[in-house]
Amino acid sequence: MEMTNMRRLELNDFRSYSFLSGLRISPDGAQSVLSAAKANEKNGYDAHLYLLRNGETIRLTATAKEKLFIWDTADTVLFANERDPELQKRREEGMELTSFYRISTNGGEASEAFVLPVTATGIEKIDDGLYAVMAVVDCDRDDFSPVDRKKTPDAFSQKKKDSEKWHVVDEVPFWFNGAGFTNKTRHRLFVYNESSDTLTPVSDAAIDAMEMKIAPCKQWIAYTASRFENGVKCRFDDLYLYEIATGTSRLVLDNRLELSSIAYWNSKLVIAGTEAKNHGGNENPCFWMLDTKTDELTYFADYDNWIGTTVGSDSRMGGGHHFIVKGDKLYFNAAVVNNADLFTLDLHTGAIDRITGADGSFDFFDIADSGIQAVAFLDDRLQEVYQVNGTAYTRLTSFNESIHTEILYSKPEHHTITDPEGFVIDGWVIPPVEYQKGRQYPAILHIHGGPKTIQGDVYFHEMQLWAARGYFVLYCNPRGSDGKGNVFADIRGKYGTCDYDNIMQFTDEMLKAYPDMDSSRMGVTGGSYGGFMTNWIIGHTDRFKCAASQRSISNWISKANTTDIGYFFVEDQNQGDTWESHEKLWFHSPLKYADKCTTPTLFIHSDNDYRCWLPEGIQMFTALKMH
Repeated sequence: MEMTNMRRLELNDFRSYSFLSGLRISPDGAQSVLSAAKANEKNGYDAHLYLLRNGETIRLTATAKEKLFIWDTADTVLFANERDPELQKRREEGMELTSFYRISTNGGEASEAFVLPVTATGIEKIDDGLYAVMAVVDCDRDDFSPVDRKKTPDAFSQKKKDSEKWHVVDEVPFWFNGAGFTNKTRHRLFVYNESSDTLTPVSDAAIDAMEMKIAPCKQWIAYTASRFENGVKCRFDDLYLYEIATGTSRLVLDNRLELSSIAYWNSKLVIAGTEAKNHGGNENPCFWMLDTKTDELTYFADYDNWIGTTVGSDSRMGGGHHFIVKGDKLYFNAAVVNNADLFTLDLHTGAIDRITGADGSFDFFDIADSGIQAVAFLDDRLQEVYQVNGTAYTRLTSFNESIHTEILYSKPEHHTITDPEGFVIDGWVIPPVEYQKGRQYPAILHIHGGPKTIQGDVYFHEMQLWAARGYFVLYCNPRGSDGKGNVFADIRGKYGTCDYDNIMQFTDEMLKAYPDMDSSRMGVTGGSYGGFMTNWIIGHTDRFKCAASQRSISNWISKANTTDIGYFFVEDQNQGDTWESHEKLWFHSPLKYADKCTTPTLFIHSDNDYRCWLPEGIQMFTALKMH
């Protein structure tokens, strides 16, 4: 399309983006289904299921609440939904339940399948009429009788209602980022038998279950979980095997690894996990094999990058499969340098091969005899579904096509610098939309979160919006970022030192490379770790005209003792604790240097962010006002 027919990006264009999740190929490989969500006017999201078949994308559901689903047969989808007014009323009264419906991909209306007496967060099919269900439940709850549509709310329903007035706290963490207070609530694994309408608990009420995988023989379910000891959630994880026939679980891996993912291969479990002995909590996982007959765990293959995508974008929500065994190979995605690609691990030899090699991020995928389908950010586009054929890929959907045919896009330009220690730092500059050489433009330095994530050549609404409004945008992956191995990512005890130097060095070099970038009109911003670094920067230099510190960290001592992961993350990453080495935490706290700040600063925080929470911004705000 001609440039004259295209317009600049606007803030509310974000509401037209489709966010994709849950891609699954049908059992016969002939079709696939995924959920696509859009922001609505009620500060929420509308989500529908879509069918991909014979080159067409067909909307399968219509009530805008369809996110959780699985294939039940080769042409039937089972999905969670709220359609019964009586059950909706019961849920509003505090009763925990999840309704499931079936719909044929050959046409027709959805019909109710069953109602579970829990709030389901995941479901997998074991066999016809038999399902593994993950749900959020109260620790003290022991009655999972079938839902009575006429029953008045019970004690647990009342407890849920009371939680809107007060919270009882007696464990750590007692809340979770984006989820609110989670004290004495757990993710718990169940088996549901449709014919008898019975829901049987699998995992113990005291542990927090995480991931489940059903054995190909359908006799076992492997699941990972975190335990609580003395009221504190353990950092390392457990692995259990549940025998479906006997209804018994056994602990096969006892609090030894930080587990990333698991998958069955014949009678073995392929495990991605780390002992975190050399590089702390952000250490990359290696591959392990666990023999389910002997419970013997053996080290299988080394790997020096994170598994799963860590490529940053503000234009994704949800996810899908990223760790799948097919034949004698494990398929997984991983962040390498500036991109997230698909890889295979040969389960006989341990050899790792890279399948794809495109600029962007393969976020999640599914695989069948018909091949691999993946949801990815590629070719400067928002998420779409692609058919992957070796290093080649074909786009199958056009959910976000209008963004690319109607709106001007400014392509990020890649640069590298080498820091004094010899580390190569990758970064990008996004020129202003309709950039005219010789004209001076303001600039914004953007710093990513993590710090163990990466930025790359991936669509990012916020930065494209700045470019559309006439700014240069620059960003980089300093020390501490992902994609270049453990040594590069390990900045324990160094926050605000080498990473700060990398960012400032990159900024200096980009000002030289782009003389139209006005150094006297440069702002700085970032969120999470990027908010920490923004707070750090304004206490260490006055070179920026203004700053916007988003969901930040200002005081490692307060973060350690108030936030959901602070009780282990802060000591691990800063090599100090509140009692034995608080001077170390204070040295790395931006609040210590806030009295030196002269930069006008905006603080932005979310009420439901319990990881980089509101008091972190309040402390910096107060310090700046006082000084």
